[in-house]
Amino acid sequence: MEVRLTEAERDEIFRRAASAGVTASDYVRRRALRDDDSPVIRVDAEILQRTYMNIKRAGGLLNQVARVLNTTRSPVDVEIELRAALRAVEASSVEVSEFLADARNSL
Repeated sequence: MEVRLTEAERDEIFRRAASAGVTASDYVRRRALRDDDSPVIRVDAEILQRTYMNIKRAGGLLNQVARVLNTTRSPVDVEIELRAALRAVEASSVEVSEFLADARNSL
């Protein structure tokens, strides 16, 4: 099969494929063979990736804080809040990761 594209169209397909983390062939195939009318999810993957990394970094920092608290003062003073914060960071990290996967798979 041959498809004629302008250079700008070709560049745009390659840009979108790279943004989705797939090859241009996979991108075109997925887009062309979609047989439902589900909405197209448009996301800025770079922003979501940065957000994901920030959340993970915050989790690491919280772990460091926990270590310091365990060695310098009673962790009982902050145990409940610290555990809640760690659970929130973990849950957010999982949500962002799943959202990125869903967005990639929706192409």
